[in-house]
Amino acid sequence: MSNDHELAIPTHPARPSPVDASASGAETLAIDPGLAVSIIRVEEVADAEFYVGALFRDRFRGDPPDYPRHFVALYKATPNCFLTLGYIHFTVFEDVCLCGGLIEDRRVLMRMPAAEQNRIKAAGGVVAVMFHQTLPRMRHLPAVWAQATCASGFSTPGLRPSTILSFW
Repeated sequence: MSNDHELAIPTHPARPSPVDASASGAETLAIDPGLAVSIIRVEEVADAEFYVGALFRDRFRGDPPDYPRHFVALYKATPNCFLTLGYIHFTVFEDVCLCGGLIEDRRVLMRMPAAEQNRIKAAGGVVAVMFHQTLPRMRHLPAVWAQATCASGFSTPGLRPSTILSFW
């Protein structure tokens, strides 16, 4: 039930997520750019513990890394309320980058209205949205490597346990 003091979160119809085939034959998902503006924003943060400490410990049985670079996906639940939806960590060594600690909070995802869940699903899932918003920030590096070792947290099509992802 809504009252006069609640503001509606703008919603947009889900766009289909076409798959583009590049010259190399690799496939990439086209992400709805409206997601970044309306409901999900991925931001670099200095302190992962503040945003995902408990979630990280629950999932990985250890503390989040205490060294850079940390990115969190924030879901705009209401105009002034943001919930941490996901986390990704990048360790930069010389000119390569290793991605790890990738996690999404399914509890936050399940609290979203169905229309917003569908938009995220159409974009390839939380993981795809997070990669789409973080990889351009690593553009100065020739390679980013990631390994998906647990399928339960991934909703991106094609990711399976022990999938190795590389971005050149």
